[in-house]
Amino acid sequence: MRSGYVYEIRCEVVGTAGTIELGPTARVVTRSGLRVSRDFPPDWRGRFADAYRRELQTWVDAVTRWRSGDVKNDVGPVDGPDAWDGYRAALVAQTVLLSMAQGTPIPVEPMAVPELYQPYRRSSTNSRDR
Repeated sequence: MRSGYVYEIRCEVVGTAGTIELGPTARVVTRSGLRVSRDFPPDWRGRFADAYRRELQTWVDAVTRWRSGDVKNDVGPVDGPDAWDGYRAALVAQTVLLSMAQGTPIPVEPMAVPELYQPYRRSSTNSRDR
């Protein structure tokens, strides 16, 4: 959401056993005059620059492996998210909305990992598969 005062991204998921949240966007915390303040970046680029660089490098590495014929590794031809990850993200988001609408916890119940994706999952109990 746009906050109106600065570009800020926040996310916290509250569960029955605890919470998880994204780290703060502020890179500098100032303590002075009995106050604590954080400076927010003016836009998204500062927060995501390193992630975009790593993502691009992963893609370049995958193209290099593909061109050399070395497309097999322990995570598949590309080390990154795939369509199965997108399905799970959409399923979690849909379940969260349903839980909010009903005002009650609802378990996320994904279907079994399709055979297409099984070779690249370390094990069926891996957290990536839940």
